[in-house]
Order: sequence, then structure tokens, then C-alpha cells
Amino acid sequence: MGASEHRGVRRQSEQRHDRRHVGGRTKRGAASRLAWQRRTVRGAIIQSAFPTSRAATHDEALAQGDAFATRLGCTDPAQVLACLRLKTQAQVLFALPPFTLQVLEPVNQFFWWPTVDGVVIPDQPRRLFEQGDFHHVPTLLGTVRDEGWTFMTRSFPAGVTAAQYDAWVHNEFGDAAQQILDAYPVAAFATPQQAMARVVGDGQYVCETRRLADLIADGGLRGRGPHEDQGTGERVKMPVFLYSYEYVLAEPTLPQVIHGSESNIIFGNNFAAGVFPVNHVLNAADLALHAITAGYWSRFVQTGDPNANQAPEWPVYRKNHESHMIFDNAGAAGAVEHKDESCAFWSGFSFRSLLGEVPAATP
Repeated sequence: MGASEHRGVRRQSEQRHDRRHVGGRTKRGAASRLAWQRRTVRGAIIQSAFPTSRAATHDEALAQGDAFATRLGCTDPAQVLACLRLKTQAQVLFALPPFTLQVLEPVNQFFWWPTVDGVVIPDQPRRLFEQGDFHHVPTLLGTVRDEGWTFMTRSFPAGVTAAQYDAWVHNEFGDAAQQILDAYPVAAFATPQQAMARVVGDGQYVCETRRLADLIADGGLRGRGPHEDQGTGERVKMPVFLYSYEYVLAEPTLPQVIHGSESNIIFGNNFAAGVFPVNHVLNAADLALHAITAGYWSRFVQTGDPNANQAPEWPVYRKNHESHMIFDNAGAAGAVEHKDESCAFWSGFSFRSLLGEVPAATP
């Protein structure tokens, strides 16, 4: 979550000292925090995240920590902490090559993501949510239309061939590769690029978000966990507000609605090349949508409900009905209900991130 987003949420939170919301975009979003923060959090905003994908293990985290210390020359167990504290900010930041988030992640790139350490995050997040073992709060969450596009083009800027798509699917999904190819055949898309981007978008973001929406709205699969402040075995259902962001910028070179683009509109920030493919100064249409989305987000932070009398109603999400809000070039449209069969397909899998340092099928 960027600095401007934190400031926006903080300003709203300070108006109500008895309410604290967590917000997050990409990676694990706010969902990991819902698994362990109690009492202090009164709501969550999760934008374009993959909260219930398989997380790295404690052993993997220890191995990465050892590699980090070794790269900095801190190998004496008795002095390792003191040694690390003497390093500069730049030395710490660049001791290990940082990840780049793309479908073909270069080797020896390192991810500093939440891990299942058995303490802060006691089990795989998906299992915790299914057990109802999380902090039950109103949640606003969603994704953008073309989530997978950016991560695909970083690895394949000149385009993807059918052979490259087939090889990527087999490498990423292992024994499940043929099921993925049957569900997302190249022939069903205009180009192999679009097929790959759709697999990443659905498998990494859209369907992970739908899964989390179902679990929060329904209190998990088996009721909530045994916490002394919450009781045991009681299923606690919470209001969930789901969205799909489909607004296309007036930029001929960027017809896709890419990952992260909703944040600039929500918080009223211009688009800068380097972070995004183009420079784009918000125009009147952008600012009109900004006013709409900022209103919904602000009201949710203040009250736990994004709705107001003057705005189109944002329906509460219901499991198996998928009521949600669409933000597009026409503005905002609520009470949209449809069944997305692609997410039913992904529900049977438990993969790691499709953008990680190891294939998604890694146990």
C-alpha cells in the first residue's frame, strides 16, 4: 500500500478513534493481518491481493534470513544481530536482489512476504479463513479487469507464442497443467498473451478475492476459531462489499485496466511513467470517478458501510450470488449479479503465487 493510500486511510481513521481499519493492495493485502489482529481492527480494505494463496514456510524464511545475513558478512551466530545493525539502509535493502513480480521470475530474486511462522501466522491463511479463525470485520475488497497483463508483459514484452504459453503452464502448474490448458485453451483467446494474462488474473487475483469474499461473508466453512474473545464454534458472518474496477483511461497505448490503476483514481493521483506504462494527468472524467470512489472508500472507513443516500447502492456481497459493484467508464453500477464459472474451477486448487520465486504448484 502506497504512502498516499496510508495517509488517506489514516485521515479517515483519526476522525473515529474507536475505529481502526487495515488496508492493503497486492501481495497479501490486509488479509494476513485479519488472521491475527484482534479487537483493534474494525474493518479491512483489500485491493487486488491474493490473500489465500499458499504462503512460504518457516523453514524457507529461515533459509532466506541466513542468506541475507551471509550476504552482509554477518555469519557469527553470537554477533549476527549486532553485525546487521551496523549496516547502512542501502546495504540492507540491496543485500539480496529484490523480486520483480513477473510470470517468469528471474532466478535468485528474493521475496519478503508473510510466512507461516507458527506464531504470528500459525497456519496457511486459506486454512485459517476456512476454519473461521480470523478477525471478523466488515470488508471492502476487489480487483481490476486486467490484473494479469502487467506481470505477463514484464516477461514477454514482445508477445507470447502458443509454445511459450504451453511451456509456462506446464512449468507453473505441474500435474495440474493439462486442467489449466483445458480451461484456458489458446483457441479461446485472440492471442496467447491474452490467455496467459487471464490465467494470472483469474488464478492469482480475481478468484482468490472471490474465495476470500465467500469466507468472510459466511464466517468461514466451519465457524470461527477457539479465541477467548470470540467464543468457539459460532459462525460469524460479516458484511462484504466486492467490486470490479473496469475503468479504461483515455490513453490509446493502454487499453488494458492494469493492476494498481484503481488506486490512482481512488486517491486522486496522476499516473507517472515508470510506475505505470504511461504518464497520465487526471482529466475531468477521471476526477469524476475519483469523487465517486473516494466517497465510497471514505464512508466505509468511517462507518463500515460505503453507502450513502445520494450514491448508487453498493450491494452487500452474498455467497453464491456474487452481488458486487462495477466501476467503469459509465461511473458506478451496483446490484450486479452473475456466476463466474472460472472461479468455480480454481476453487479446487491451492497454489502458491503465480509470480513467486518457485512454481505455483510447489507444496
